[in-house]
Amino acid sequence: MITRPPIFEANELVPVFDIAGFDAAGFYPGPACEIAGFDLWMTPYAGADNPGPDFVRGEMQRVGYRGKLELISGGQSRNRPRYFGERPGLLIEVVNVVGDHTDEGAWADLTNITGIIASGGYLIFDALIHPSHTLLGVWRRFQETYAAEFEFCENLTSHNGTGVARRRD
Repeated sequence: MITRPPIFEANELVPVFDIAGFDAAGFYPGPACEIAGFDLWMTPYAGADNPGPDFVRGEMQRVGYRGKLELISGGQSRNRPRYFGERPGLLIEVVNVVGDHTDEGAWADLTNITGIIASGGYLIFDALIHPSHTLLGVWRRFQETYAAEFEFCENLTSHNGTGVARRRD
Protein backbone atom coordinates (compact mmCIF):
# COMPACT_ATOMS: atom_id res chain seq x y z
CA MET A 1 0.00 0.00 0.00
CA ILE A 2 1.28 3.45 -0.89
CA THR A 3 0.54 6.39 1.33
CA ARG A 4 1.36 10.04 0.81
CA PRO A 5 3.72 11.62 3.36
CA PRO A 6 1.96 14.32 5.38
CA ILE A 7 4.51 16.97 4.31
CA PHE A 8 2.67 17.66 1.02
CA GLU A 9 -0.85 18.69 0.15
CA ALA A 10 -2.68 16.14 -2.00
CA ASN A 11 -2.82 18.30 -5.13
CA GLU A 12 0.45 20.17 -4.73
CA LEU A 13 2.81 19.96 -7.70
CA VAL A 14 6.02 18.63 -6.22
CA PRO A 15 9.04 17.99 -8.43
CA VAL A 16 10.27 14.48 -7.64
CA PHE A 17 13.46 13.02 -9.02
CA ASP A 18 14.01 9.27 -8.92
CA ILE A 19 17.33 7.81 -9.98
CA ALA A 20 15.70 4.40 -10.42
CA GLY A 21 12.38 4.74 -12.18
CA PHE A 22 11.53 1.17 -11.13
CA ASP A 23 10.95 2.51 -7.58
CA ALA A 24 8.77 5.47 -8.59
CA ALA A 25 5.49 4.05 -7.31
CA GLY A 26 6.97 3.45 -3.88
CA PHE A 27 7.22 7.02 -2.65
CA TYR A 28 5.36 9.57 -4.74
CA PRO A 29 3.99 12.39 -2.58
CA GLY A 30 0.71 13.08 -4.36
CA PRO A 31 -1.37 12.31 -7.43
CA ALA A 32 -0.43 15.53 -9.25
CA CYS A 33 3.29 15.77 -8.50
CA GLU A 34 5.87 15.67 -11.30
CA ILE A 35 8.21 12.68 -11.40
CA ALA A 36 11.36 12.14 -13.43
CA GLY A 37 13.12 8.80 -13.14
CA PHE A 38 16.34 7.49 -14.61
CA ASP A 39 16.80 3.74 -14.84
CA LEU A 40 19.05 1.33 -16.68
CA TRP A 41 16.19 -1.22 -16.58
CA MET A 42 18.68 -3.98 -15.78
CA THR A 43 17.35 -7.39 -14.88
CA PRO A 44 17.89 -8.92 -12.49
CA TYR A 45 18.13 -5.84 -10.29
CA ALA A 46 18.98 -6.46 -6.64
CA GLY A 47 17.90 -10.08 -7.08
CA ALA A 48 14.54 -9.31 -8.67
CA ASP A 49 13.21 -8.93 -12.19
CA ASN A 50 13.00 -5.37 -13.43
CA PRO A 51 9.79 -5.29 -15.47
CA GLY A 52 10.58 -2.01 -17.22
CA PRO A 53 8.98 1.38 -17.84
CA ASP A 54 5.60 0.11 -19.06
CA PHE A 55 5.13 -1.72 -15.77
CA VAL A 56 6.06 1.42 -13.81
CA ARG A 57 3.58 3.52 -15.78
CA GLY A 58 0.88 0.92 -15.14
CA GLU A 59 1.59 0.82 -11.41
CA MET A 60 1.50 4.60 -11.19
CA GLN A 61 -1.91 4.64 -12.90
CA ARG A 62 -3.09 1.84 -10.60
CA VAL A 63 -2.34 3.94 -7.49
CA GLY A 64 -4.12 6.99 -8.92
CA TYR A 65 -1.15 8.97 -10.17
CA ARG A 66 -2.11 11.56 -12.78
CA GLY A 67 0.86 13.91 -12.84
CA LYS A 68 3.71 14.20 -15.31
CA LEU A 69 5.88 11.07 -15.35
CA GLU A 70 9.14 11.05 -17.27
CA LEU A 71 11.03 7.76 -17.34
CA ILE A 72 14.43 8.24 -18.91
CA SER A 73 16.30 5.12 -19.95
CA GLY A 74 19.93 5.22 -18.92
CA GLY A 75 21.98 6.09 -15.88
CA GLN A 76 21.63 9.40 -14.08
CA SER A 77 25.34 10.20 -14.24
CA ARG A 78 25.06 10.46 -18.03
CA ASN A 79 21.54 11.89 -18.30
CA ARG A 80 21.29 14.18 -15.26
CA PRO A 81 23.51 16.98 -16.65
CA ARG A 82 21.44 17.16 -19.85
CA TYR A 83 18.13 16.90 -18.02
CA PHE A 84 18.90 19.75 -15.62
CA GLY A 85 20.75 21.73 -18.28
CA GLU A 86 17.45 21.88 -20.16
CA ARG A 87 15.69 23.02 -16.95
CA PRO A 88 17.89 25.72 -15.42
CA GLY A 89 16.95 26.67 -11.90
CA LEU A 90 14.82 23.57 -11.30
CA LEU A 91 14.99 22.47 -7.68
CA ILE A 92 13.72 19.10 -6.50
CA GLU A 93 11.55 18.50 -3.43
CA VAL A 94 12.09 14.73 -3.16
CA VAL A 95 15.02 12.74 -4.54
CA ASN A 96 15.13 8.95 -4.34
CA VAL A 97 18.73 7.83 -4.89
CA VAL A 98 19.03 4.12 -5.59
CA GLY A 99 22.24 4.06 -7.59
CA ASP A 100 24.26 1.14 -8.85
CA HIS A 101 24.92 -0.44 -5.42
CA THR A 102 28.67 0.16 -5.48
CA ASP A 103 30.32 2.49 -2.99
CA GLU A 104 31.81 4.62 -5.76
CA GLY A 105 28.60 4.82 -7.80
CA ALA A 106 26.44 5.55 -4.76
CA TRP A 107 28.81 8.30 -3.57
CA ALA A 108 28.80 9.88 -7.03
CA ASP A 109 24.98 9.74 -7.19
CA LEU A 110 24.61 11.32 -3.74
CA THR A 111 27.14 14.10 -4.23
CA ASN A 112 26.03 14.91 -7.79
CA ILE A 113 22.42 15.44 -6.74
CA THR A 114 22.81 17.58 -3.62
CA GLY A 115 22.94 20.89 -5.51
CA ILE A 116 19.45 20.51 -6.98
CA ILE A 117 17.59 19.70 -3.75
CA ALA A 118 15.34 22.57 -2.68
CA SER A 119 15.45 24.13 0.76
CA GLY A 120 13.38 21.81 2.95
CA GLY A 121 13.61 19.09 0.26
CA TYR A 122 14.28 15.42 0.94
CA LEU A 123 16.85 12.90 -0.26
CA ILE A 124 15.96 9.22 0.21
CA PHE A 125 18.76 6.63 0.02
CA ASP A 126 18.27 2.90 0.33
CA ALA A 127 20.24 -0.35 0.72
CA LEU A 128 22.05 0.84 3.83
CA ILE A 129 22.10 -2.68 5.28
CA HIS A 130 21.36 -4.82 2.22
CA PRO A 131 23.16 -8.18 2.70
CA SER A 132 24.61 -8.14 -0.83
CA HIS A 133 25.79 -4.53 -1.05
CA THR A 134 25.58 -2.54 2.16
CA LEU A 135 25.91 1.19 1.59
CA LEU A 136 25.95 2.21 5.25
CA GLY A 137 29.57 3.37 4.99
CA VAL A 138 28.67 5.63 2.07
CA TRP A 139 25.70 7.00 4.02
CA ARG A 140 27.90 7.72 7.06
CA ARG A 141 30.42 9.53 4.84
CA PHE A 142 27.57 11.56 3.30
CA GLN A 143 26.28 12.47 6.75
CA GLU A 144 29.74 13.66 7.85
CA THR A 145 30.40 15.61 4.67
CA TYR A 146 26.99 17.31 4.46
CA ALA A 147 26.08 17.72 8.15
CA ALA A 148 25.91 21.52 7.83
CA GLU A 149 23.48 21.34 4.88
CA PHE A 150 21.18 18.46 5.86
CA GLU A 151 19.53 16.87 8.87
CA PHE A 152 19.29 13.09 8.88
CA CYS A 153 17.23 10.12 10.02
CA GLU A 154 17.47 6.45 9.11
CA ASN A 155 15.95 3.02 9.48
CA LEU A 156 18.58 0.33 10.04
CA THR A 157 16.22 -2.45 11.13
CA SER A 158 14.04 -3.24 8.11
CA HIS A 159 13.61 -3.01 4.33
CA ASN A 160 17.38 -3.21 3.78
CA GLY A 161 17.86 0.11 5.56
CA THR A 162 16.84 3.56 4.38
CA GLY A 163 18.34 6.95 5.07
CA VAL A 164 16.56 10.28 4.72
CA ALA A 165 18.26 13.66 4.52
CA ARG A 166 16.33 16.94 4.68
CA ARG A 167 18.00 20.08 3.36
CA ARG A 168 18.08 22.67 6.08
CA ASP A 169 16.01 25.82 5.45
